[in-house]
Amino acid sequence: MTEPQRSERTKSLGQAFRRVREHKGLSQAEAASRAGMSEATVAKVEDGELHPLPLDTVFGLAIEGLDARLGEVGHLTDQYLGRT
Repeated sequence: MTEPQRSERTKSLGQAFRRVREHKGLSQAEAASRAGMSEATVAKVEDGELHPLPLDTVFGLAIEGLDARLGEVGHLTDQYLGRT
């Protein structure tokens, strides 16, 4: 996988996280607090600026921070990548 492909996927995942968070009516600060991470980390994830994106961050933000199923986040990522 090339760096541009990796970057596009990371940005798509970040957009999916943002969409789920906004749908649930949470601020970045609220999601960060629930996930046990900093608001800056949530912002970097959502902006696609955290490279590499650690799995514990993905799981923590999805499950604890957003109370979302990973499939929900994955489906939105696929939409942003044009796979669905």
